[in-house]
Amino acid sequence: MVASDSLVEVTWTSPIISAGTGVRIELWDGMGRLATLGYNWDPRGLHTTEVYLPLVPKASDYRVQVVSTWDSQHYDLSDEPFTITGGAVRLHLPNGGEVWNARTLQTIHWKTGLVTAGTGVEFELRATQGKVAELGFAWDPDGEDVNQIFIPNVPANSDYRVHITSTWAPELFDESDASFTILGGPERNAVDDRLWTLYK
Repeated sequence: MVASDSLVEVTWTSPIISAGTGVRIELWDGMGRLATLGYNWDPRGLHTTEVYLPLVPKASDYRVQVVSTWDSQHYDLSDEPFTITGGAVRLHLPNGGEVWNARTLQTIHWKTGLVTAGTGVEFELRATQGKVAELGFAWDPDGEDVNQIFIPNVPANSDYRVHITSTWAPELFDESDASFTILGGPERNAVDDRLWTLYK
């Protein structure tokens, strides 16, 4: 079991005479090739290298394939599938414990796996009872950005979370790991009409 958005070791060997000394490293799932993880070369045809696993949906059918860059007819796939955890959408901030004020601009840091989740996301403010407010959309060609969002006039509470959803694949989402607090809440009129006495 490994986490997405992390480095993992890959060890490969290649028969030099027939397949050369360079390889392309790919990530596959049950549907086919998902991404190229990089290239590697060693004059001995034997090497251990680190490759970056992109953000992908949590699943247990992933394999790494190594393909000869000399002759693509020579390749090998992981003998057994492995699990990748973490998901294809990642919310880095807010992640719990923050204290925000209503009616202010606050920072959201997000990241998506381009291959599976695309480059656009939608933000929502949620509490225990469900969605409280829509916080807008964001897009970045690299699938990662830091955005300023306006926090609406919501009741003061300590059970808020930000929910982020891929606009390309709505089944892919993430949420703050823990709750955070919003202070302020709805403004009230200076005069409460229930205190008035009606004179006749």
